[in-house]
Amino acid sequence: MYREKDEHRYLISGVGFVLRKLGSTSKPETEIEEQDGNWRITTKTAFKTTEIKFKLGEPFQEETADGRKCESVVTMQGEDTLHQKQLCSGKNHEIIRKFQGDEMVMTLKSGDVTAVRTYKKKM
Repeated sequence: MYREKDEHRYLISGVGFVLRKLGSTSKPETEIEEQDGNWRITTKTAFKTTEIKFKLGEPFQEETADGRKCESVVTMQGEDTLHQKQLCSGKNHEIIRKFQGDEMVMTLKSGDVTAVRTYKKKM
């Protein structure tokens, strides 16, 4: 990740103080892979690695980096956008990953709070 906007407001909306502080100082790296309709998204930081595995349009259980248990579903919008909907402890969240050239713009939504992270593709 090389750029973020309003991430602190997003983290306040559902993440505990200690993890919020750690999260605000980390620069996560994300790997996205797809093989035969099976997707895997791995996010690595200095303090934790998380991984989700899914098929598009099929609900799955996940545990977020801060330990929340969620039911999620990921769909493809157009040719360049993965749209993830999460239901965590009765609260709805969205993660939209849009691929633009050598960047991935990830928009995170929780209630009326929106944050944006921009990642640069490693060559």
